[in-house]
Amino acid sequence: MSQPDFLYELFEDFMDDPANQDFSMDNGLVCRWLTGQAKISPKISAYYSKPSNQKKLAEQQEPERGISELQKLSGIIKEYHSDDCLDYAKVQETLGTIYLMTANLPQAKTHFKKAFKIYEKIWADEPEMIEAKYQEIQELYPQVGSFLGQQISSSLTKQA
Repeated sequence: MSQPDFLYELFEDFMDDPANQDFSMDNGLVCRWLTGQAKISPKISAYYSKPSNQKKLAEQQEPERGISELQKLSGIIKEYHSDDCLDYAKVQETLGTIYLMTANLPQAKTHFKKAFKIYEKIWADEPEMIEAKYQEIQELYPQVGSFLGQQISSSLTKQA
């Protein structure tokens, strides 16, 4: 499998989204990503960081698939860039959100902690950014409770 084919498969949801039809992964760019000479496209990171896409990854009755894709992305970023960069923190936060949406609180907590360690390093001189991010994540908890309630309610009505 070629490197571009591998990344097309890895980022299948991103590539299948009609908004990304104009996005192409040429061999040179992909090679620079995989060797750490260039950062992963911010468009890809932004796609997987959007709350609507996080929710979609946690629903698709396939949250495992979303988690798997994000873990692969996390590995690529860590291996070829750093586990102290903002991209890595965003992926960890997204993983935490999906685990939270699937009621796996221990995993959610682990990924949120990883993300916050990085945010605290990157934004050491900007405590307001850290506090804003903390508040953003705190606001997820009631939303996720509502989401889980809807899922449970929906599954109970299907059985009745």
